[in-house]
Amino acid sequence: MGSRIVIVGMMGVGKTTVGAQLAQIMERGFSDLDALVCELDSTGRTIGDIIREDGEQTFREMELHAFQSWMENAHYETGVLATGGGLVTQSGARALLQQPDVLVIWLTATVAVLSERLGASPGIERPLLDGGPSLNARMKELIANRYTLYESVADIVVDTTTLNPDIIVQKLWGQISKGKEPCPVS
Repeated sequence: MGSRIVIVGMMGVGKTTVGAQLAQIMERGFSDLDALVCELDSTGRTIGDIIREDGEQTFREMELHAFQSWMENAHYETGVLATGGGLVTQSGARALLQQPDVLVIWLTATVAVLSERLGASPGIERPLLDGGPSLNARMKELIANRYTLYESVADIVVDTTTLNPDIIVQKLWGQISKGKEPCPVS
């Protein structure tokens, strides 16, 4: 299995929480791609500010650049990275995710659970959900657009709908430490 671990999935699925806990139990460094993007921005803006002021396309370019930098940095060869939900929409990112030294974990959850989690986190900016259709409708749209992309890069799939982060991390660590072949974890 890959030495770098990259966690993908929709916003609200638990990538950052699970990634940080998994890195801790595995005694590896942890990075959050959104934080790396913010570090690239010389003005210190948030992701929400970048998207509102410069547009989603500029944000995606910055996101890809930050991801490429993380992948090229020897310091992160054994790191764990939580990505933004839309990273997989970029072909360059998908190519990097499919490298043999990368283990990609795809966290999933039902639309209802994602909407509930996002609604319970009002202090967190989610600019792609601002305005437009209802939260459920927007989440369904994003999932429909990204599902096959997540599927194309995933080595391990975990449905987080009914699992808490501690259980998810235990299951992942059990599978990774035994070197099992990639498969769904339930």
